[in-house]
Amino acid sequence: MHRNRPTVSTLLALCGALLLPPRPVAEPSLPTLPELPNEAEARAEHFLVEWRGRGPHPGRGLEVIDELDQARARGELGIVEFRRRRVDGGWQLEQDIAFPFEGIRLMAVECLSAKSPRLVWREVTERGGRTIFAEWMARSEQLKVLEWGLDGSLRESLETSRGAVMPQYLLELARSGRVDGGSFEVFDPLRGRLEHWTLEQRYVLGEPGDERTAADPSHPRREIELRRDDGTLAGRYRFEGTDLIGFEWQEGGLALRRIDAAEYEERRQAWGLDPQAEEDPDGAPPAVKDL
Repeated sequence: MHRNRPTVSTLLALCGALLLPPRPVAEPSLPTLPELPNEAEARAEHFLVEWRGRGPHPGRGLEVIDELDQARARGELGIVEFRRRRVDGGWQLEQDIAFPFEGIRLMAVECLSAKSPRLVWREVTERGGRTIFAEWMARSEQLKVLEWGLDGSLRESLETSRGAVMPQYLLELARSGRVDGGSFEVFDPLRGRLEHWTLEQRYVLGEPGDERTAADPSHPRREIELRRDDGTLAGRYRFEGTDLIGFEWQEGGLALRRIDAAEYEERRQAWGLDPQAEEDPDGAPPAVKDL
C-alpha cells in the first residue's frame, strides 16, 4: 500500500516514535523485561506548546476573534498530556497531543506487558486520520504492525533481532537515572521504519537553551537528548530531579513548557477540546481489546 502522509506532517513529525519493546542495541543494557523502577507511581504531566522561534510566530498578523485566535497570537499552539498508570497489574504510558489550530489530535498508548508489549497510535485530523497497532512477537523476534485509515490497511512484520526500545519507556528509565547514554533501534510510526537513535545525558546551568555545562553531576537539572543517525533531533528533555519541566521534539521555534493541571484544563475547555476518551476497541484488531 502506498503510504500517503497528512499534509500537516511537519507538525506530526514533532511527536517522534513511540514503539517497540525495551530491548537494547548497545551499552548500557536495559532490563530484559519492561519493568519500571520500583518507586514508580501513577503520574499525569501537562505541557503548553509555545512558539519561541526568532522569526514571526504563526499568529503574527492574525485578526483576533476568539479565545483560539488570542492564544495563537500569544504564540500558544497546543497542549500535551503525559500519563503513566497501572492497568491490569502492568504499566501503561499514554500521550494526548492536541494542535487545535491545525485540527490535529494525536493519541498514543504503550502497554508495557512482559508477555507482549504493544502500542496503539491514533492520528485524528480534519481529513480523517489513521491508526497503528504494533505488538512485539518474542518468539519470532519481530514487530507485528497493522496500519489502517482512509487509504486502506497494511500488515507487515519487522525483524528486530538486533534489539529495540520504546522511546517512552526509554525516557522513563532515563528519568530515574537507570539509563544515561547509549544507542538504540527505534521504530518511527510516522516514517514506517526502524531508525538508529543515540541518547546522551548532560547537566546544564541556567534557563533552557543555556549551553553552559555543570561540572557537578549532582546538579538537579539534567538534559536528555535523542538524535538520529542523520544528526536531526528526535527529542530533548529537561528534568529537575525526576520532574520533566520542558522539552522539544525537533529543532526550531516550538517548545513545550510544564503547566499545572488547572491551567491545562482551563485551556482545554477554552479551546473546545474534548477529554481523551478510553480506547474504543470496536473495529480494531482483537489484541487491542485487552489494552
